[in-house]
Amino acid sequence: MKTTLLSLCALCALCACAPVAAPAAWAPGETVTFYVPADPGGGLDTLAHALSPLLTAEAGLRADVRNRPGGWRGQAAGTVEFTARFARRDDVLLVASTPLVMNHARVQSPGPEDLRPLALLGEDYGLIAVSAASPYDSLDELLAALKNDPAAVRFCGGGAAGAWVHLNAALLARTAGADPAALPYTALADTGAAVEELHCGAADALTADIASLRPWLQTGELRLLGVSAPARLTEDAALRDTPTYREQGLDLVLSNWRGVFAGLKMSAAAQIYWENLLAELCAAEEWRAALAAEDIYPVYAGAADFAARLRAETALYEDVFRLLPEEQAPLISAAPGC
Repeated sequence: MKTTLLSLCALCALCACAPVAAPAAWAPGETVTFYVPADPGGGLDTLAHALSPLLTAEAGLRADVRNRPGGWRGQAAGTVEFTARFARRDDVLLVASTPLVMNHARVQSPGPEDLRPLALLGEDYGLIAVSAASPYDSLDELLAALKNDPAAVRFCGGGAAGAWVHLNAALLARTAGADPAALPYTALADTGAAVEELHCGAADALTADIASLRPWLQTGELRLLGVSAPARLTEDAALRDTPTYREQGLDLVLSNWRGVFAGLKMSAAAQIYWENLLAELCAAEEWRAALAAEDIYPVYAGAADFAARLRAETALYEDVFRLLPEEQAPLISAAPGC
């Protein structure tokens, strides 16, 4: 009995010291699918098509792009379908953007915890601008007027109430101590219409993302008061002189990101494969050029960091949607360009 017990102890010790077996290596077949919960021709669709030739060059894979437009339900409809149909697929990836989190925060449609985040690919940021003739020379002056009288500063933007461009202004107001629900906001068809609204005096300030406002950044028509980026965009000639919100004492960083997700039950081996491959693709100069063509800043984060960020963003959007009236918190299709 003593000998048997010693033998068992020795065996247990050997097992405890043995390395844990890694998941068996996995690779997809010749064709994989990018599932895009948006219309063909939009920003997400363009991004998925830009990834396709890189997959071919780097891994010899052919990528099909499958669009699932959601109509008034936006990205939520496509995300519901993806989570229901492709949770166990190792060869189907979801390409999504910030509205995935916004819709989840608003109506508990499928969110980051119902998926496996694989990689953050890039970001766009928010801007606050006024006309060149505006009496507001700084963000501090604009927000001081807003806090003194919420109705005194009329915002406009090329997106619906509750869309990302609206929340760029609403979250800024909340961070400054003003009531985001009292913020006067006019939703217009696109950023060009919002610029016209500003010029004709029907609005005092404009909220937009960089990509959609790019044509007006160096025309002299606008005064840029702040950008929601985490640091000064010194490499961007049109924005290197625009201070961030943080630089002006406002603890707010906001972006419209683009990322890749897998189904929740993707195999561990496939997840490792895709994380490694996406990291390689995001380091390629061809990918950076593709992002630049869409006015997206190349910001990469791996699965763990991306997941942590998504949790923080979910809490941020849940907080602001609780403060906004029902009509300002609809399902979101996409930020401009998505």
